[in-house]
Amino acid sequence: MSEQDDELLLEEAARVLEGETRPGQRPPPQRLVHTLATLPLALEPASPPPGLRALLLDAVSSDDPVVRYAGFARRFGRLFQLDDERVRAVLASSAGPAATWEPYIPGVGLLHFEPGPALAGIDAGIVRFAAGMKYPRHAHLGDEHMLILAGGLVDDETGARALAGDYLLMPPGSSHGFTILPDEDCVAAVLLHGGLPRLLEEPAPLR
Repeated sequence: MSEQDDELLLEEAARVLEGETRPGQRPPPQRLVHTLATLPLALEPASPPPGLRALLLDAVSSDDPVVRYAGFARRFGRLFQLDDERVRAVLASSAGPAATWEPYIPGVGLLHFEPGPALAGIDAGIVRFAAGMKYPRHAHLGDEHMLILAGGLVDDETGARALAGDYLLMPPGSSHGFTILPDEDCVAAVLLHGGLPRLLEEPAPLR
């Protein structure tokens, strides 16, 4: 495809994205896909602001959960229907000597909090899983919503990985087990309809 063709397609792609063309006037889908895929190449390279790398590294390694999980705060608030102030308060409660982690099974701690009024009566909490532990196979009694804030896990049945920032939904009646990745503890925000899942096997001792 010539440079002139690319320029014409770029112009046409812009018109499509802005809604200025009718379906019958649009270029063939495969050409449009190619054009959209090459759009980033048409941009002038730009250097990030000074200090951005250090700022990002400080954020992801911070001991302050409000700072470390700042990138997930909006999603956290939507999941639990909390305003920004309440989100910051809940995240802050998960660190320091004031944090009261309730032991559940070996290697797992729970930190309960109240979700928004529309979710009254539904279990909400932050869960901390020890690095490298195996969480036993279990059955979900209702929808389970999980937003991973730190670390990650591997589903023991499918091999699928879930890392910080990933959202998982397990429907009622589903069952699985998973293993926490070995590099760091996994911290997840969890909303449980129907209460805690029913364990289908005995928890393995921590190594």
